[in-house]
Amino acid sequence: MNFMTNDLRRASTILTRRDKQKIAIVVGLNIVLGFLDLLGVAAVGLVGALAVIGFGASTPSPRINQLMEFLNLNNLEFQLQVAILGIVAGVAFIVRTISSIYVNKRIMFFFSRKGASLANELFAKVLNQNLTGLRRRTTQEYNYLFGEGITNLTIGTLATASTIVSDLILLGILLAGILFADFGLGVTILFTFGGLGYFLNRLTGRRAKAIGTKDAALSLKSYLAIHDSISGFSERYAGNTLGSSVSDFHVLKNQHSEVLAQRQFLPILSKYLIESAVIFLALGVAAFQFLVGSAGQAIGALSIFLGAGSRIAPAVLRIQQSLVTFRASSKSTELTLELISELTHLAPLVGSEANLILEHNGFKGTVEISSASFKYPKTSSFVLDDISLQIPAGSFVAIIGPSGGGKSTLVDAMLGLVDLDKGLISISGEEPKVAISKWPGAVAYVPQSIVLTNESMIQNVISGYAETESNRRRALKMLELVHLNEIAIALPNGFDSEIGERGEKLSGGQAQRLGLARALFSGPQLLFLDEATSALDGETEKLVSETLVKLRGRTTIITIAHRLNTVKKADLVVYLENGRLRCSGSFEEVSSQVPGLASQIQSK
Repeated sequence: MNFMTNDLRRASTILTRRDKQKIAIVVGLNIVLGFLDLLGVAAVGLVGALAVIGFGASTPSPRINQLMEFLNLNNLEFQLQVAILGIVAGVAFIVRTISSIYVNKRIMFFFSRKGASLANELFAKVLNQNLTGLRRRTTQEYNYLFGEGITNLTIGTLATASTIVSDLILLGILLAGILFADFGLGVTILFTFGGLGYFLNRLTGRRAKAIGTKDAALSLKSYLAIHDSISGFSERYAGNTLGSSVSDFHVLKNQHSEVLAQRQFLPILSKYLIESAVIFLALGVAAFQFLVGSAGQAIGALSIFLGAGSRIAPAVLRIQQSLVTFRASSKSTELTLELISELTHLAPLVGSEANLILEHNGFKGTVEISSASFKYPKTSSFVLDDISLQIPAGSFVAIIGPSGGGKSTLVDAMLGLVDLDKGLISISGEEPKVAISKWPGAVAYVPQSIVLTNESMIQNVISGYAETESNRRRALKMLELVHLNEIAIALPNGFDSEIGERGEKLSGGQAQRLGLARALFSGPQLLFLDEATSALDGETEKLVSETLVKLRGRTTIITIAHRLNTVKKADLVVYLENGRLRCSGSFEEVSSQVPGLASQIQSK
C-alpha cells in the first residue's frame, strides 16, 4: 500500500485544515455505522442459532446465553426472541444502508465542490502569471487540467481514498466482532477474504496504474488532434491532408477505447471473483462446522458467516474497485499536481466586474524604459539587451527592425506581460501592472492575431464589460469609427449578427478592425498595436490610419510597423536589431543611420 500512501500524501496537499476536520468527522460517522452492521450480523447469527435450538436440535452454548442475557432477551418466549432479533437485524441493516448513502453522497458533493473551488483558484492563478509562465502549457493542456485532471484528483483520488478508509473501518469492526463470537470462524474469514483481496490487488494493481497513465496521455492527444485539425482546416484542405487527420484521430480513438474498456473491465472481474468466493466459502464453512460441531453451532456459524458475508463481500468489492479507480486516477493527476506546485507562490487573481471608465484622471501616457534586458528561461542570450527609451505622452511611436529583432517582446515588456531580468519600465510613473490596475481602460492593446468569440460584433467589442445600453451605444460608435458599417449592412442582424467561432465569418482585415474597435472602447490614453493593420487593404489602412492620427496628442500610440506610410507619420521611430536599440529619432534621422531603411519597409 506504499504506492497509495505516497499518492495520497501528494493529493492531500490541496486540503485545508478545515477540510481534514470534515473528513475526520466522516470517519467517525463510519465507525458508528460499522457498529450498526456488527449489531445486524450478531442478530442474524443469534436468529440462526435460536432456530436450531427452538426445534430441539441442540442446546444453547455459553456464548449465546451470555449474549441473550446481555440483550435481556433470555426470559422471553422463543418466537418473541426471534421476532425481536429479526427486527433488530433488519433495522440495523436498513439504517446503516440509508445512512451510508447519505454520508457517501455528502462525501461526493464535498469533493466535487472542492474540485470546483480548486479549478477556480488555479484558473485565477494561471491568469495572474506573466506571459512566459502562461505559455509553458498549451490551451489543450489547460482544458484537460481544469476538466478531467481536477476531477481525477478530487473524485478519483481523494473521494475514492475516503471510500476505501470507510470500508476498511467496516471490515475491521465486523472482523473484531466475529473473532469475539467465534474465533475460528473469524480467522477463516480474515484469511480467506484478506487473501482474496491481496490476490485481486496483485492481479489488477499494475494494470490499473498503466491504464491511468495511458488514459491521461490519450485524452490529451485527442484534444490536440481535434484542435489542430479544426484550427488548420484550410491549410489541410488545400494540401489534401484532411484524410491523414481522420486516420490519426481514428487510431487515437481506437487506442483510447481499448484503454477505457480495460478500465471498466477490471472492477467487473473483481465482482465475479468475489461473488464466486463467497459461495464456495459458505459451503466450506457449513461443511466444516457440521463435521466438527453440533447442528446448532453449525447453523449459528453459517448464519453469522452469511450475515457478515453479505456486508463483507460488498465492502471487499468496493475496496478492490476503489483501488483500481485510485491507481488509475492518481497516475493521471501528475500534470495537475505539477501545475498546483508551480503556482503555489502565486496569489489568485481577484474576480471582479469591469466598469467602463472613460475619464482616466491622473494618467499620463508616458513610457520610460531604463536599461531593460530580458531573456527567456533556460536560455543564455538576451532577447532585449540594455534598452533605454523615453516616450512622451501623446506621441506616435513606430517600432521597426528585422524579424526576430525583439519588437513584439519589447511591447510585451512595456505592458508588463514579461518580467525583466534587468532594468525598469514604467507607465505614467508606475510599474506597468500597477498602472493598468490603477487606471482601468487607460491602456489598450491590439495583437497581430485577434481573438474573437462566436458572438456579435457588439458583444466582441464590449467583451469583459456589462452589456448595458450605454455600452452598446459606445460599441456602435467604435465600430463606425473603424469603418465596419458596410460589413454590418451585409449581415442578417447587422452588428448583432454572430461572427462565427474565432470570427471565421470575417476577413483578416475585418477582424483586425474589430480588435481595434475593442481597444478604443475604453478610451485609452496609451495604445499598443502589434502589426494591427497588417491585414488591411490599402484604402482601409489609409482610413484607419487617419482615425489613429486624430488620436495624436490625446493618446500615445506605440505600433510595430511594416508600412512606409505609417513609419513616416511617426513622431518617434525606434529601430531594434538583435534585441538592441540601434537608433531612434525621426524617420529621417533613423534613415540616415540605417542604410536602405525604406527598402526594408513595405511601401504600400
